[in-house]
Amino acid sequence: MAITRLNYTTDIDLGTNSLSLLLGGTTSANALDDYEEGTWTPTVNEGTVSGTNTKYTKVGRKVFIQGYLDTFSDRTSTNPIVVSGLPFTSSNTQASPGSTMYRYIDQPTSYYQISPFVSNNVSSFVFYTVGDNQNWTQVSHDELTSGNSRIYISLTYTVD
Repeated sequence: MAITRLNYTTDIDLGTNSLSLLLGGTTSANALDDYEEGTWTPTVNEGTVSGTNTKYTKVGRKVFIQGYLDTFSDRTSTNPIVVSGLPFTSSNTQASPGSTMYRYIDQPTSYYQISPFVSNNVSSFVFYTVGDNQNWTQVSHDELTSGNSRIYISLTYTVD
């Protein structure tokens, strides 16, 4: 017998009896059995960075992160900016691009957007700059023009 309506005023805890909430079907593939919220602490490969409002939500195999990075201490290294500290390791088979908003970053003239990119099987991402009919280019620390460089991040990636 399926329950079609619940009238509870408190949380429903399905974990204590090894039960699952099934959405859209009756097989285990339809079970909502993995949900988590928390914060993550970003680090960079060169110098230090401040992370603010760095939160994540994990639903099943999808991880949604957000926050902003600022006060990059190293603005001279020509190495690409690699941000580590993601809460989960990415899928071994599915890389994921994200979106950003930024200020005080010096991009090449023909480029117009910076995107974070999570490769396969990592807990980090790299920023790339892209332009019309241009190759993707990794953003390096020396392209941060000010100690006030700020990058807002919204990123979704898949885990195994």
